[in-house]
Amino acid sequence: SATNSATPGSYRVEVLGLAQAQVNSSDGQAARDTDYGSDTLLISSGGSLHPVNISGTIDNIAGQINALALDVVAEVVDTGTPGTPYQLVLRSKTTGTAGEFHVSLDTGGPTPMSTLFDSVEANVRTPATNASIVFNGIPVTRSSNDIGDLIGGVTLQLKAQTPVNEPATITVSTDASATSAEVKDFVDAYNKIVDFVQTQFTVDSSGNTSSPLFGDATLRAVRTSLRSIVGSIVDTGNDAYSMFAQVGITSDRQGKLTFNQSKFEEALVADPNAVTKLFTDTDNGIANRLYNQIDLYTSSVDGLIKTRTDGLDRMTKDTQSRIDQAQRRLTAYEQRLQAQYANLETL
Repeated sequence: SATNSATPGSYRVEVLGLAQAQVNSSDGQAARDTDYGSDTLLISSGGSLHPVNISGTIDNIAGQINALALDVVAEVVDTGTPGTPYQLVLRSKTTGTAGEFHVSLDTGGPTPMSTLFDSVEANVRTPATNASIVFNGIPVTRSSNDIGDLIGGVTLQLKAQTPVNEPATITVSTDASATSAEVKDFVDAYNKIVDFVQTQFTVDSSGNTSSPLFGDATLRAVRTSLRSIVGSIVDTGNDAYSMFAQVGITSDRQGKLTFNQSKFEEALVADPNAVTKLFTDTDNGIANRLYNQIDLYTSSVDGLIKTRTDGLDRMTKDTQSRIDQAQRRLTAYEQRLQAQYANLETL
């Protein structure tokens, strides 16, 4: 598996052996209800000695070991052997020699418990081994089958040994088609903004418009700043790929973008670092600048759109307040006139 920071190149990997976790078991002659008495089990693992108080049946013993949440796990396995089919199995959670363990009892002397754990110690079913590979001709060992420190940005997951003298070849290269799909999505999203602005600034044959944002200064400022950003020059380290137009993204007179996928993929293959910087350079990358600029517009705290909307809301409230005041004056004037004419009619 690879991240977007993977180092391009071709690598040869020959898997000689996989990392394995140690597994030990008893002889498989235990009955499940046998009481083994009590003792203190010493588990040596990871450079430490862990004492475990154990007693009772093998199910009790397995539970007492697991209750300490050590790197060694205990299980009871039914082998299917008639009569006494059960084995006590201990296995390491950690692959490689780092997960190697040993068991012994704190007390000496032959007891049912010592017989059980002597057999567990002696029967190494799966030894603790490191992964062994040949990487570009260099022998390499690791404690895990997941290796993420050989190829920058790439994790190797070892599944099986490779055939003798037939190493696997891993090629890391730019996924041009996937990147093109992302860029096309960006172009389409940008063009939606251009189309929206265009519809707001359109008038009919009589010079009239029904668009609510016709002539709005904020919308005009948004359009101008975005067009300026997508048309800017970026220091990518390669003058041949320092503008959108040079990588297949061109603009028409209305500001809409057109995406030439084949030209973009050619540029991406020719100099992926320059094309990447054109979009994502920390200081001047066009995508980064657009992101920051849009954040200035859309911030819910002090964004330009919020500020403009708040201003329009205040204007609306002020206008409504003046309308209400005028209505009250009109109502009072009407009442005075009615009273005057009523008095005249009475006179």
